[in-house]
Amino acid sequence: YNKTTGRLGIGTTQPTDTLTVNGSSRFKKSVNVDPSKNASSIGRAGLPSSIFFPSVEYDGQYAYVGHGQQFSAVDISNEENPQVLSTTSVTDYSTIIDVAGDLAYVPHFGGGMDIIDVSNPADPKSLGTVNTAGASKDVEVLGDKALLLSRDYSNDPDNIVVVDVSDPRNPTRGATWDI
Repeated sequence: YNKTTGRLGIGTTQPTDTLTVNGSSRFKKSVNVDPSKNASSIGRAGLPSSIFFPSVEYDGQYAYVGHGQQFSAVDISNEENPQVLSTTSVTDYSTIIDVAGDLAYVPHFGGGMDIIDVSNPADPKSLGTVNTAGASKDVEVLGDKALLLSRDYSNDPDNIVVVDVSDPRNPTRGATWDI
């Protein structure tokens, strides 16, 4: 870490670029990572623990957390005092979620995915569900398609299930690709 420039180098003692992290983040707490100090917790939302790992996706002011058979919206605008705005039940144990616009896509261990309207994070609404033939482990939403990473334990390969989410109240399964 160069204290003069504020840049972090990985594999170098003379960093020239600024480290930027994009995309989703999976964490239990907000952490202050000022290199001049020891990392320390700066805030805790107080969500219940789960036997399955929690998944977090953030979108500016809000963190959306899949934990166990629940989905929560957390206001993180004050990172020292995050506030749980809502918690709602989902079909099965949630895995790695994605948020696109006003919709949260929550895959679940029992197979399939719930779609939740988060336009009002304090009052999320379940819109639709689609089922798959195995544990859905992750999702990536690209426009009106959701790509679900699943494992069909009856024949054992991992696969990608394409889901048409153009109508979030009625998501439909499309092709399945073995990987």
